[in-house]
Amino acid sequence: MKLLRPIAVALLALMAMNLDLSRVEAQGPDGVDPATIPFIDNQPHTLGAAASVWYRFGYGHTTDSGERPTATIRLVNGNNSGVVFEVWSPDRVNNTAENRPVGHGTAMKIDCTTGVPSDQGQCQTTDLTWSGAFGASGTYFVRVVNKNNNPVNFFLDFFS
Repeated sequence: MKLLRPIAVALLALMAMNLDLSRVEAQGPDGVDPATIPFIDNQPHTLGAAASVWYRFGYGHTTDSGERPTATIRLVNGNNSGVVFEVWSPDRVNNTAENRPVGHGTAMKIDCTTGVPSDQGQCQTTDLTWSGAFGASGTYFVRVVNKNNNPVNFFLDFFS
């Protein structure tokens, strides 16, 4: 009974202050508010030594036909720079049980002579690329990671 009184007083005080307890901000990757994560801007950036940075991109169905557009993310020269990237769906960013990316940038196989993409190619592109489609429209995330012990410039592209 002694504990009930302080709890009731605290609740009354909160109601008197007109606080909306239902407005708790969702935490995004690394505890950052997802709304503050910048969109991929197709511009060069510098990333500190052994650091990472988050970006977001909007993905949406453009028609009612059920077709899902393909999104493509490219890290220019990522295969040579020591900078990599991961693609995250909104549900996986905050889900500790399945806290892993849905994909990551990979170097495409190319024909060494022509430079044309080929499954039988013996060479790789210098860029890291991820292409895919999602089942739902929304905001998705990319984590860029510098695996070097020095700052590195990088250029991340997004198109769909």
